[in-house]
Amino acid sequence: FIEIIQEEEGEKIDMCTLTDQIRMVGKQEGLIEGNFEGRISLLIELLKARFTPLSQDIIHDIENSNLEQLESLKTHFYEINSQEDIIKTLNNKV
Repeated sequence: FIEIIQEEEGEKIDMCTLTDQIRMVGKQEGLIEGNFEGRISLLIELLKARFTPLSQDIIHDIENSNLEQLESLKTHFYEINSQEDIIKTLNNKV
């Protein structure tokens, strides 16, 4: 709210416009979060298919990964031959 109000500093703020802007920002954040969670789910499912059973520790590590780590898993997916390789990839040691 504060950022939007500061951008409009010195001007009258239309509450409808303000709520529309806030809704749009929330929607964008939701899409980003959904995309991120979708990547995590997809990578876990793909890795489970290759390495059954996939360790709960590795699943936890993937669920708590940042975007850079997920991108690394995606990029090196076909080079991963063991659960140890997953850990190395998450720790950027590939």
